Amino acid sequence: MRDYPYTVAAGDSFSKIAKLRYGAEKAFLSLASYNKIDPESTLSVGQKLRLPETIFYKDVDVPSNSVVVRQANVILPEVADHLAGPAKVDIGGKAEFSIDRFKAGIAEDDKANNGWKIDVFLKDGTKKETLEPEKTKPAFVTSSPGKLVIDKVPGSWANGSFQVFPKVRKTDPAVMVKTNVAMKPVELSRSRQRPGRFSRRTGSFTDVADDMTFSDYTSAQYAAINKLCWADIHVPGLMGSQTDTEVFHAMEDMCTSLFARGDLEGNIKRMIAKFKDKGPIRTANYNTERDAYTDPVLTKAVLGHQSMKNFIKEAQDQTIAAISGASLDPLGITPFTMRNRIVFHDTSDIVGGLTIAINDTWAHDIDLIDYQVLDAKRFKGRIKIKVYDHFGLDEPDLDIAWSKPYGELAGFRAWFMLQHLRGYLPFWTVVETETDFEGSLP
Repeated sequence: MRDYPYTVAAGDSFSKIAKLRYGAEKAFLSLASYNKIDPESTLSVGQKLRLPETIFYKDVDVPSNSVVVRQANVILPEVADHLAGPAKVDIGGKAEFSIDRFKAGIAEDDKANNGWKIDVFLKDGTKKETLEPEKTKPAFVTSSPGKLVIDKVPGSWANGSFQVFPKVRKTDPAVMVKTNVAMKPVELSRSRQRPGRFSRRTGSFTDVADDMTFSDYTSAQYAAINKLCWADIHVPGLMGSQTDTEVFHAMEDMCTSLFARGDLEGNIKRMIAKFKDKGPIRTANYNTERDAYTDPVLTKAVLGHQSMKNFIKEAQDQTIAAISGASLDPLGITPFTMRNRIVFHDTSDIVGGLTIAINDTWAHDIDLIDYQVLDAKRFKGRIKIKVYDHFGLDEPDLDIAWSKPYGELAGFRAWFMLQHLRGYLPFWTVVETETDFEGSLP
């Protein structure tokens, strides 16, 4: 039979202990017998006893020849009067709970043998599971008599809550801590190229991207790109001798007359205005995401494009597969690589205004920003997708080969000249969206 240690305190007797522990003073004979001690003997402070979990004794209220016996389970007390712990924790975070005040009169043996119970709830309040660490020994929980530590809150608890109770055999509903489980974004996919970085010339992912450099060409270097660039510098009246305002006019005239129409014509004008707004800068400073360009017209056009729709669908599918592979815990996800590229190369993109604004997207980030486990197999959540491009040119953009004749257009040469000779800063373009998903384990 299972029993429980007890240390005799001042004033204790077998009858007093029997009444406290079993609710029946009459059980003192059985208790003394279990400990093989004379029931009439005086107990000493500090003396060690064993309290059986179940005790049997004669009911003296019935005739002595009765074979009726009464069974009483051990009633062990709630040990704590107050529990300390956090009201909120992020998934993956650490949560510590400790008994900071015991109930009056609780024996040291009770304090030393208390256990814990953790009730876990979904976002809608439905109980998900109950953990008793001393029994199931989950790897992410460390427990001791006065302290419980959840070393790493599971991602499957995201946006729900859990309640922690100290106990011996029973809990006191009034002594518990309810902790809400929040979540920080979880990285799902991140392109190796980062905004503003990766030089094709050096092959380095840490160097500034070639189309994001500025004030880095001399007139002689520009003239050496192709014959038209040579003419711009050496023929009087061409762009090399024009004011910045005149060169900007050539750039805007090309963009609006050849490469944009409708709402996206207004967008390209706003992009050119941003390119111009700080004036020429000839320092070593570079733009960052704080200087990034976003525009609702551009975002709407990108999100309506089939290339972006394909990218979003793949992101949803890969997220569902990744969460399933991590057994519903997003903290176990291995970031995935996207196969689809977002490009705007169709004829309608070229003349409509998407190609001139965002040709090939440069980088992307996909993060899990909301997540819920619905039951043993089903889950849902929300992902944030950010795609980046650069509003800048590098030397290959002035190639006059048949496959890419942009260098023949004065507007592209004007753009390159403003950036690389006259110090106007290129910038990042950012398109951001959020989308929901729902999936289940196979």
